[in-house]
Amino acid sequence: MQLKKLRDLPKYKRNSLILSLLIVIYTLFSSIFISTLTGSINQTLNSLAIPNGYLSWDFGTPNPNFEISIGLKNVGLYRITDFNINLTLDLSYYDLYLNKTFKENFFQKEENIEKVNPISKLNHTIRADSNYFNISVLDSFWSSISNYSNIFYYMNISLSMKLFHNTIPCHISFRNLNLLMLSCINCSS
Repeated sequence: MQLKKLRDLPKYKRNSLILSLLIVIYTLFSSIFISTLTGSINQTLNSLAIPNGYLSWDFGTPNPNFEISIGLKNVGLYRITDFNINLTLDLSYYDLYLNKTFKENFFQKEENIEKVNPISKLNHTIRADSNYFNISVLDSFWSSISNYSNIFYYMNISLSMKLFHNTIPCHISFRNLNLLMLSCINCSS
């Protein structure tokens, strides 16, 4: 009995060595895959450009409009899906008579882009006419503008998307971006 155990000992050592080797190989390939995937997601998100070539607005009533382009370069090998863009605009002003600052939302629009193919660029322009504006807020503002100071227009934008076969959700929000200070190097207008 003891002799049989001694004869089987090299067989167990060999199986243990093979199992250890498989674990090392699996760990190596997993770490390479994860670092490559993380790098491509990071490069894709770093390529986000707001605005990307076009930014225009006119908040005068009765026909206000707003346009902004958004750029994204998918450098990964997998498509981006369910790319949602939620854009709101706020008006902030100081009322001299009431000695108080007001901030009111006067615009909201949401758009969905089903997919961005791998190794491709997206340049999407959001266009909005008076249907997306709260005209009563703008009318009230324009009718009493002489009573206001420190007037600012702020943009809030939330982007959400799914990466790598819809398994990695990603959400990015930019809050209180001053439209008057927002630079657009490549903007045509």
